[in-house]
Amino acid sequence: MIWCYFLFETSKSGTLWYQFSSCSWTKMTMKQEQETKTPAPTTHWKKSFNEQEQEEIELSIKSVKEFSQELERVRTAMKTRSNR
Repeated sequence: MIWCYFLFETSKSGTLWYQFSSCSWTKMTMKQEQETKTPAPTTHWKKSFNEQEQEEIELSIKSVKEFSQELERVRTAMKTRSNR
């Protein structure tokens, strides 16, 4: 499991910014009490909320396009099989 921590702040203009604070991963075994947390390297960067939203929208559009292409490939394969 990966844990990421962010710091949020609002600029004077009202833009919401988030800053990546740190990240760690948790190795879990069958017994929860044996988990081990290891801190990951910390990188510092800031991005506006609007930029984050734009990236999420672009990823969603990409996912929809990939799904549509895969669906079209399956439809073509089904038509080819039914024509045999």
